[in-house]
Amino acid sequence: MGQIQSSGNNSTFYTFGGAASPLVNPSSQPPLKFSSKYGENCQILRDGSQAKRVESFCRGILFSDRPVECGERVCIRLTELSIRWSGVLRLGFTSHNPLTIQNLPKYACPDLTGKPGYWAKALLERYAESNALIHYYFSPNGDVHFGVNGRDKGVFFSGVDTRQPLWCLIDLYGNCTAIELVDMRRSLNNFARSDETTEQDNTNQDEPTQVIDNENIVNRLDELTLNDPNSN
Repeated sequence: MGQIQSSGNNSTFYTFGGAASPLVNPSSQPPLKFSSKYGENCQILRDGSQAKRVESFCRGILFSDRPVECGERVCIRLTELSIRWSGVLRLGFTSHNPLTIQNLPKYACPDLTGKPGYWAKALLERYAESNALIHYYFSPNGDVHFGVNGRDKGVFFSGVDTRQPLWCLIDLYGNCTAIELVDMRRSLNNFARSDETTEQDNTNQDEPTQVIDNENIVNRLDELTLNDPNSN
């Protein structure tokens, strides 16, 4: 369940893999929030940045409050998990403005993905850990990439029509009961500051050796000057 896509073409699914990848095409838009259109079992909290499913395992469909730019990472932190159900998040995009959608079904997959303009797939359960950071984005050719805790895992699914505006489509399903939208740009800035601090600490650890080397060089220069017959 959850791997059907509404593209008219045959979609190709790829194995996961790959290494770390830097952020490409960072968005100039404000941070993503959840749309005011959402499933009946959901609550939207903290000024639209958090969502919680309050009962059952379904009717947790969510959307972003604005279209997502090509290459813009949608970053989600898993803040609450359950062990009562099976399955986890469904992630994808839609070309339909959420505010124009009349009725939301129980499931994103296959209830929405069986219709034109909706694309989504289920996240593998092994990636659903407490506080895990999941990101995904689409490329110009319609491939959707995803990653976990800052590391890209490869192509998630394909076949998205990128010729029109696309909103995030998330199904807060199964054992994922609460999530938070994270501003990836802020997180990357924090990582950068952390890396700078680590680099500075490493540099400071090397300084005593450098000072000793410099002292030796100065002493050698002094000796050469004292022994230089032209120094007088």
